[in-house]
Amino acid sequence: MKKDLTDLIKNEGTYQSNDFISERTASDYVAKYLISYITIELQNLPKDQWEKTVKTWLKIIALAKSLQNNMQRSMFYQENKFDMVMEGILEDVIHTINGFQSINLLSKDFKPYELIRKSLELILKYQKHQEYQLFEEPFQYLCNIFNVKT
Repeated sequence: MKKDLTDLIKNEGTYQSNDFISERTASDYVAKYLISYITIELQNLPKDQWEKTVKTWLKIIALAKSLQNNMQRSMFYQENKFDMVMEGILEDVIHTINGFQSINLLSKDFKPYELIRKSLELILKYQKHQEYQLFEEPFQYLCNIFNVKT
């Protein structure tokens, strides 16, 4: 008996993930991961380190964007001696970028700050900051520096 497996074939260039089927699911994802990572890190640092830390996150996003379509990412990670945590963070950011682009929340030529700003906007729109209990002070700090109205 033959089975039609056409529905299992991924279309070239099409990104599909249950994490990003709508703005609401995207807001859940970034509240649980990207913005949560950033707010946890800020919460555990002195406030005079927050700006530097946010700049580092923008660099991480820029690196993830540059690796987004690179099928040799694992070699890049090995050559540059990335540990599993850093590799996981980059893969998560790439997943977020691909997901946002798949539902037209980010253009292909986006700037790194746009990913954080759009994430914050979605989290506020769907009130995920309360649901996921993001640290209030770091969350407000991010909203302020990325000009997101709370």
